[in-house]
Amino acid sequence: MVDTIKTLDWLEKKDVNVVIRSMGNLCSRVNGKRNEIWGLISSVMSCLYAMELENLKIRTEMGKKAFVMNGGWKIHFH
Repeated sequence: MVDTIKTLDWLEKKDVNVVIRSMGNLCSRVNGKRNEIWGLISSVMSCLYAMELENLKIRTEMGKKAFVMNGGWKIHFH
């Protein structure tokens, strides 16, 4: 989450307009000025992404354990 916020701040300092297409082309800059709601939305989205990433890691680990418990085996690479 911190990396995302830092990256978006860096882009803001460079006057780069970030567009989120999946949200109806939400722009970080409108008419050359920072979009007032952008900070809130990008922070919330970063938090949701971090939470989903953690959940994905947990589900993946649970799936691996279930596979091994049901007779599967893991190969360890070093």
